[in-house]
Amino acid sequence: MIDSLYFTALTTPNGVLKHGLTEEDMRSAVRTGNGLLWLNLHKATPEEFFLLDEAFGFHPLAIEDCQHVSRFPKLDEFSNHLFIVFLVPNPKFKPDVDVKEGEQHEEPVLEINIFVGPNYVVTNHGAVLPFLQQLAERAKRDPKRVMGRGAAFLAHDIIDAAVDQFFAMVEKFQHEAEEAEERLLRTVNLDLLQGMLDLKRRVLNLRRQMNDHRELIQRLLRANHASITPKSQVYFRNIL
Repeated sequence: MIDSLYFTALTTPNGVLKHGLTEEDMRSAVRTGNGLLWLNLHKATPEEFFLLDEAFGFHPLAIEDCQHVSRFPKLDEFSNHLFIVFLVPNPKFKPDVDVKEGEQHEEPVLEINIFVGPNYVVTNHGAVLPFLQQLAERAKRDPKRVMGRGAAFLAHDIIDAAVDQFFAMVEKFQHEAEEAEERLLRTVNLDLLQGMLDLKRRVLNLRRQMNDHRELIQRLLRANHASITPKSQVYFRNIL
């Protein structure tokens, strides 16, 4: 499924936000380089992946990466765009020490792919990401603020919101582990102990993934790619 937002700030004095663009509208936006196009793909079909190749000219290896699950963050630089693989905590994952082994069916982290070009951002993901939906709603309410500064700033807002999800999940895990410790002081329960140790391992894993993403953002800044404008760099540094 494709959702599209197009802010014509560079071609219209006050800026107009359009959504539900046709494929030809998208091609025209990319071809002219005017305004800012945000294309969001959720559970993309083969035809929609073909559009990424045909309309945007994305590298085939990047498109292939979008169709496979990655366990690590990634940054690839191409001549006219950046490709970023970012991991985000799964909002459906429950940090519950009482969940028995094999009962938890949700993955703790999910993947989002981000393409950043001269006047477009393309996001691709296989699961619903509430923080991305919230940002899209903000863009509809206040398009000038969210989309009026260009692709680099929109990419920053997406990545910044994704990083915030890590902090929120670490806090949840830590809170659950602290409660489990208090319960262990009152009773001996091996299952509870195992659950608490599992939560602590997950906190360590999340912190490691946060460090991996910090390294990715540092690489992004060192790359000096044209898609990341000088004015936006200070905002990316603030994520660190």
